Amino acid sequence: MEAEDDRAARLREVDVGLGHTTDGVYAVDETHRIILWNASATRIMGYSADEVLGKLCFEVFAGRDKQGNLVCQAGCADMALARAGAMIPTRELLTRTKDGRQVWMNATNIPVPSDLGGLST
Repeated sequence: MEAEDDRAARLREVDVGLGHTTDGVYAVDETHRIILWNASATRIMGYSADEVLGKLCFEVFAGRDKQGNLVCQAGCADMALARAGAMIPTRELLTRTKDGRQVWMNATNIPVPSDLGGLST
């Protein structure tokens, strides 16, 4: 219980720090579940943190590349790269907001330390 309380407190600290950026920021754990969602992500995507926390990232974003290929999916290449400790390229993704508008987003993936619920690297 104490470890979970510590993890939650550390996630809140990260969230507070990221709350002051205009970039939409979210984090996922090793099962692709969203564990952090900042205010700018809400502004851009239209979903509140309560609506997305615990959901699978690829279900929320369903992102596609410039050729129309589905990029956000279970077992995506970015998660494999993160698990391997490799650099993850920044990508442009086409996704839909909560109200159905299509938007392009620049996605930069940063592995989260495992004690915060992210990947072990």
